[in-house]
Amino acid sequence: MEKKLYVLDGPVPLEPENNTIAGRKVLEKHNDDPTKFACIILDTMSSELVKGLEDLGAYEMIEQLKGMFQKQVRQERFDTMKQLISYKMERRSLVSAHVVKMNGYIDQLKKLYWPMSDEMAADFILNSLPGSYDQCVMNFNMNAWVRTVSELHDYAGDLSTDHWLRVNDWNQCCFVC
Repeated sequence: MEKKLYVLDGPVPLEPENNTIAGRKVLEKHNDDPTKFACIILDTMSSELVKGLEDLGAYEMIEQLKGMFQKQVRQERFDTMKQLISYKMERRSLVSAHVVKMNGYIDQLKKLYWPMSDEMAADFILNSLPGSYDQCVMNFNMNAWVRTVSELHDYAGDLSTDHWLRVNDWNQCCFVC
C-alpha cells in the first residue's frame, strides 16, 4: 500500500511524458493504481459520502474530502486552542492532573495538524499555573530546562509528596523546582 501513496500527490497524467514503451507503462501504472486506491477509500466510507465521490480518482477524492472537512477542522482547532490558552489551574487541584489536562489539548492540536514544539507546550503549561508558581516558573526559565509534556508530568510525579500535594492557598507554592 505504501508504494501506492504517490497517487495522492497529484492528478493522473493524461499522456505519457515521452512516447516510449517505458513511458506508456508508467502511465498505465498511474491509471491502475489510483483506481485501486479509490476503491479502498470508497470501501471505508459511509454510503452518504460515497454518493458524490464514486466517479472521482483517488487524488480528486482526497481533495474533495479536504474541502468538505477543512472548515470543520479549522473550527475544532480554533476551539481547542482557545481552551488551551484559557485553561488555568484550579484552586485545590493537583498539578499533575492539570498537566494531564493541558497535554490533552496539546495532543488534540497535534491530531488537527497543528503540532507545537516541546518548548512552546511547556510555556503554555507554565503560563497556566497560578501566580504562586511564579518563582518556580522563573527557575524553570532561568535554568533553560526544555522538557516534553511527559517529562513535566513525570517530574511532577517524582517530587516528594510533602511538596507535591494540592495547592491549598493561591499564595503557597507547593511546586518545588
